[in-house]
Amino acid sequence: MRYIGKKCLMILMCIGILTGCGSGKDTAVYLEEERQQEVCDTQQVSEMPEEEKSVTVYVCGAVRKPGVYTLASGLRLADAVDAAGGFKKSASKDAWNLAEKLTDGSMYSIPTKAEAKSLESTETGKEKSAQPEDGKVHINTAGIEELIKLPGVGQARAEAIISYREEHGAFVSAEDIMKVSGIKTALFEKMKDNIAVD
Repeated sequence: MRYIGKKCLMILMCIGILTGCGSGKDTAVYLEEERQQEVCDTQQVSEMPEEEKSVTVYVCGAVRKPGVYTLASGLRLADAVDAAGGFKKSASKDAWNLAEKLTDGSMYSIPTKAEAKSLESTETGKEKSAQPEDGKVHINTAGIEELIKLPGVGQARAEAIISYREEHGAFVSAEDIMKVSGIKTALFEKMKDNIAVD
């Protein structure tokens, strides 16, 4: 009986050792598979094309720092405007959908309020001519070619008029043109009969 008992005990110990070894082997295999999966996932992230991680866009118009910006993929137009220094005072903030996702290689030109108004008029078929039949120049919408037709206005003054309205918004009255650098009372008297505001 004593011999049989010892024999049974040895058999049980062997079973336990074999079971333990099998469990250890299974665990090692599992850990190795998990490590290989992590390596695979890391390789997939590193192999992601660079263009999918970022977008490059051109932001111009009525923003403080126009330029080309490279931003993280998935950002919105509002983020691009912030990167460009934000809106100028004259900017039409409703001209674009600021929640629009950025598209790589795109140009986003932010119009001024005056430009947006002119564009809206064009789209609805109600555009007012910058050079109406009476010969007057609408100083809120006229381009350089129209502005230089005014008495005493050359290329430099025409650019100054456009820069002023982009920075400060539309002229409210004809007299407001005297707020532009270089245009004083004497010059205004020469042009006042030829200008109009929208």
